Amino acid sequence: MSRIFKWYKNDFTANGMSSKEYVLQFLLDIPDWKRKTVLQDYKLGYFEYDWNLNEKMLGKP
Repeated sequence: MSRIFKWYKNDFTANGMSSKEYVLQFLLDIPDWKRKTVLQDYKLGYFEYDWNLNEKMLGKP
């Protein structure tokens, strides 16, 4: 995951969900009764942020 999710964790977990719960709701279509088991089976990892993605390329269309 992007480190943005780590840096701005409170923005993504404001509704009481953990970071893992927040991500899980978009990745898998699983019933609520199975969600707890799935949450225990994985760990979030974060990619180094590439600051170059935000730079404008001057002089190029």
